[in-house]
Amino acid sequence: MSAVTTCMEHDRFGDREAPAAAYSGVHTLGALEHFDITAAAHLSGRGVAEIVLKRTLMSPEPLAEVLRPEVLTRPQMLLARVA
Repeated sequence: MSAVTTCMEHDRFGDREAPAAAYSGVHTLGALEHFDITAAAHLSGRGVAEIVLKRTLMSPEPLAEVLRPEVLTRPQMLLARVA
């Protein structure tokens, strides 16, 4: 079995490894994670925040910031702070 060659890619949320031969990159990896989280929340009846905290994907303070209604409706507010 051969090893998968990876490369580092960057988006506004940071750096991550992505398969070097893939047409999709860091944005697709993030989307797949988000779909998994929302599907888990939907199927279990639990909230997204509860799923994220249980999987230790984020700590409570940054998660609370991301889930603020004004950030959800105007994400450029959060992205401006990250950039």
